[in-house]
Amino acid sequence: MFFKKRLTMNSSVHIEENFSGFVIQLRKNDREAWKALDFVLQRVLKNWLRRKVGNNILIEEIYQISLTKFLVLLETSEFENFHKLKSFIFSIAEKTMKEVLRNNTREERLHEDKEDVKNIYAFIEEKDVAALIENHLNSQEKKILVEYFHHGNPLKNIAAQLNITEENCRVIKHRALKKLKSFL
Repeated sequence: MFFKKRLTMNSSVHIEENFSGFVIQLRKNDREAWKALDFVLQRVLKNWLRRKVGNNILIEEIYQISLTKFLVLLETSEFENFHKLKSFIFSIAEKTMKEVLRNNTREERLHEDKEDVKNIYAFIEEKDVAALIENHLNSQEKKILVEYFHHGNPLKNIAAQLNITEENCRVIKHRALKKLKSFL
């Protein structure tokens, strides 16, 4: 078969020669077919991700998640040729990249926000923090800070509870933290 040939720079040519057989072998979880696909994607997809992301750990995470999603969608998807298959995988990788980067950014923001709160608590240990929050924040600001920091709820869920947009929720949280910092 095409994928039993030695994997070379022309692996995509070998795959293209018997594409329908290749897809069947992928669906049967044939190890050699997956090796051939992985060989091509390692070069093509990971190079593309390096240009977009740059972080090797995130690249590997995005690559693995994308292949897993592809495996799940493989049974129900039809491809005319290898180019369409690669395009399909690239679209999965692009969506996955956006999700991973968005989650990574949220985690960084959460870490920064938690650091801000720790600093606030460290500076006002002698003051009554509860009184400071009670006296200087409105009910919506209090609710957002408690839900976000104490309960660990994402802003999307908090915004839904308060019937406001996620962006508005983020701005209110930021301004509430800024208010508390001003009292230091």
